[in-house]
Amino acid sequence: MDYLNADTITPETPVDGRKFIVIPYRALKDPHMQIGRLRVLMALCSYARPDGSVWPSVKRIAEDCGYTQSTVSQHITALTASGYLKTINNSYTVGKRAKPRRIIFDPDQIPSDEDFTPEEKKPTEQQAQPIEPNQSIAQPLADPTSLFVVWRKAMQDRFGITPPEEPSIFARLSRQYDVEGFRKALGGYVEARTSPPPSAGGLLR
Repeated sequence: MDYLNADTITPETPVDGRKFIVIPYRALKDPHMQIGRLRVLMALCSYARPDGSVWPSVKRIAEDCGYTQSTVSQHITALTASGYLKTINNSYTVGKRAKPRRIIFDPDQIPSDEDFTPEEKKPTEQQAQPIEPNQSIAQPLADPTSLFVVWRKAMQDRFGITPPEEPSIFARLSRQYDVEGFRKALGGYVEARTSPPPSAGGLLR
């Protein structure tokens, strides 16, 4: 009888599930955007989570684009300087070369380092993930006003108060939650409190 050993086992190659890329529209209109720089931005965006956070290594982006790591580093530096990328606090650096960043889709709403919490840190470099079935590129996760309605009802039911609307917070929340997901996250957050939270900002991840 033949037995398997380490020499006969072939590692399975991960399946690249990326099917589309969402990039900042302003990159299309930018007269200073070079094609190589745009390709690096597209490669980074292909790893982006709903909140825009990405942490693939320079090596991985170089492999995706067919560029040298030096060229990719230069493009990332230029993209950061021109406001398409924001480097997250270095204390959350993943590994030696996979530095967490955020894609800046809206220059008027640049996320702060505090929005990148330790729970988002990954132990290994970010890999391409399969696209979930029925995931839509065009449909936003939720309308900010819809999330505020859910928040207001929760505050009224739990604490008997009517909180003021905070457009900027709910705009950011709408890029992370659909209405049902927000309702579930909100349920545990509110029920665990004995006094009203000052804002919905505690639900930002």
